[in-house]
Amino acid sequence: ILQAQGKLDDALAAYQQEKSIQETLVESAPSDKERQIDLASSNSRISRVHELQGKLDEALISSERRTVIMENLATDSPSNKRFQDELARSHSVLGGLLVKKGQYREVAPVGWTA
Repeated sequence: ILQAQGKLDDALAAYQQEKSIQETLVESAPSDKERQIDLASSNSRISRVHELQGKLDEALISSERRTVIMENLATDSPSNKRFQDELARSHSVLGGLLVKKGQYREVAPVGWTA
């Protein structure tokens, strides 16, 4: 709601508080994959607010954190379509942020030339 109202600083504070709670929950139950998904989602929300604020470096950091979590889940459970799909979305968001920053080489596939 705060984000939709344009109260980005307040939304960011709420999302960071959520992330802190999720990190504690993951630490207390590291094998709970749903907790890890929740933490990844927290990072995604933080990334989006940073992006809306024009803070692309910060957005990339949170997006990379989400991607790492999803890579770990997808690697541990290669037949889990949800994890594979979320990993693909993570890479898509990460690529979009890199494009916004003008870092085209980081987005381009290996061997691709402009």
